[in-house]
Amino acid sequence: MFNHTSRRKSDAGKIVSKKNKSTPVAVMDPDEGVQLHGSGREGANEPAPGRVESFHGAAEEFEETANGGEWDSRLTGAKAREKVLSDSESRLRKQSAALADLTHARAHYRGDLRAVLRGITEAAARALEVERASVWLFNQDASQVRCFELYERRLDFHSEGVELTVRNYPAYFQALERDFIIAAHHARTDPRTREFTDDYLGPLGITSMLDAPIRLGEKLVGVVCHEHIGPPRRWTSDEQNFAGSIADLTSLALEDMELKRTEAALRESETRFSSFMNNTSALAWMKDGGFRYVYVNQPFERFFGCSPQDIAGKDDFELFSMETARELRANDEKVLNTDETLQTFERVPSPDGQPHSWLVFKFPFRDATRKRFVGGIAIDITERCRAEEALRGLSRRIVAAQEAERHRVARELHDSVNQMLASARFRVQSIRGKISNDNEQLADEAAKASELLEHALQEVRRISRNLRPSELDDLGLPAAARSLCEEFQKRTGITCDLNFGRLPKRVPADVELTFYRIIQEALTNVEKHARASRLALDMAREGSSLRLLVQDDGCGLEDAKPPKKKSGFGLVNMRERAAFLGGTLEVISSPGQGTEIVVKVPLGRSFNAEPART
Repeated sequence: MFNHTSRRKSDAGKIVSKKNKSTPVAVMDPDEGVQLHGSGREGANEPAPGRVESFHGAAEEFEETANGGEWDSRLTGAKAREKVLSDSESRLRKQSAALADLTHARAHYRGDLRAVLRGITEAAARALEVERASVWLFNQDASQVRCFELYERRLDFHSEGVELTVRNYPAYFQALERDFIIAAHHARTDPRTREFTDDYLGPLGITSMLDAPIRLGEKLVGVVCHEHIGPPRRWTSDEQNFAGSIADLTSLALEDMELKRTEAALRESETRFSSFMNNTSALAWMKDGGFRYVYVNQPFERFFGCSPQDIAGKDDFELFSMETARELRANDEKVLNTDETLQTFERVPSPDGQPHSWLVFKFPFRDATRKRFVGGIAIDITERCRAEEALRGLSRRIVAAQEAERHRVARELHDSVNQMLASARFRVQSIRGKISNDNEQLADEAAKASELLEHALQEVRRISRNLRPSELDDLGLPAAARSLCEEFQKRTGITCDLNFGRLPKRVPADVELTFYRIIQEALTNVEKHARASRLALDMAREGSSLRLLVQDDGCGLEDAKPPKKKSGFGLVNMRERAAFLGGTLEVISSPGQGTEIVVKVPLGRSFNAEPART
């Protein structure tokens, strides 16, 4: 097809290229890969006319040509047929030799598309005895076709780079989609190729064209062109079949290139994956459907002191203790059974027996054959857990110190201030009794003083009870909670329904204090924010845990108005107190439906359930 600025081969076989000075083009480097895409037009999937199965039918076509009078009139009869057969055999030998050489060259230059296509165009031009042979490939959206390789036989030149826009030559590209071969004996009049006459065929003296579409599967990706200069030429069946074989070889070369690119991309991807996996601080692994290790990264190897050969094909029961292996297997089975990613914590010791805590992500996946695998990534959070435990220990010590101080102040108030106030009230009442009836004013003042002292006594007792209720130490949690709720109901007018189920004979002191403080905080929240009229408190043993439920019929947390002044962390404090004892606190609330606070704290097996004291 179109003329190209040429490139001459050096004596070392290298090609020196030059751009076409008249037409600026974007050169496609074959070493960087070729985008292979079909034209996408209607008819692309229509079956192409079948290829001639053998070259032996060529003799009959040549006999028809000879009988048609296109050969020298002196060659008639048997001589003409002998000449036709001789020429056909000569062509077949030349074509067969060319295809054999190209097959060998393809094996030698596999993946080097430029070298293979140079050999293809040269061999095709010489075997068909045409002036020009070229390979054209579509761009990504099949809107253009670009000359990837052109060989001009008379000058022994190679060139590339010219581009054609598909919409400018609709008949030709429709024929490529439809036909197996475009054998244009008279290219300037053939309806499939005459679009090129004015700007290409005529100026270059091209009279005949033999073009074979290049397909990858059912997709049209390009075309191999053979162009004859001189008197019009009739393309024989063997020549058309040879052109089709050249297109097939070109297709194989493109597949080789794609395979080479895919292999290179795969190697690059594997290198990136390996680099990423081996330079992360996280441990990573893959297990097959039988939970046997098929891959571990280098951090995994370093931590456990093993090599890939030591661990490949083994499961957790062969590598870890029974307890550890059971924990890992249970999580792996959960991932495969649910087919969902799992985030969890696992305890896997180091080889020297030191305990380690891991934040683990496990996920299911399948390979290309649909086999199931479990992947995992683990981050060592041992130091973080130790720091959190130390922080929790510090918080517990702070809370314990606060409670001790509250206890001390409560006793001081009860044993000292309360007694002094009681004594002062007694003395005032005594003085009041000695005041004569004629001194009413002084009697009134004494009565008021006595009343104030009574209020002071009640306030000191309330403060003392809030700091550390004596009932909690003397009678236990149920009695202290009942006293607290009775005082709450009297103060707020909110009805309190209490229910104490079967409880241990005596709950541990830290559990009693934690529950009492949570109840105390919950009642404060109800009083300040809930706008409730009724409250229920339920406490009972549930398995090996003590369960507390505080429920109100108020406005719910989302509609509750915030306090005018910030009074503390509220729910956060309650949740932390429960967590100190290894328990949980759950808040259930919705607008207009009230709020439930559910607390569960483990008790231990040494406590026997008995009816609670009332």
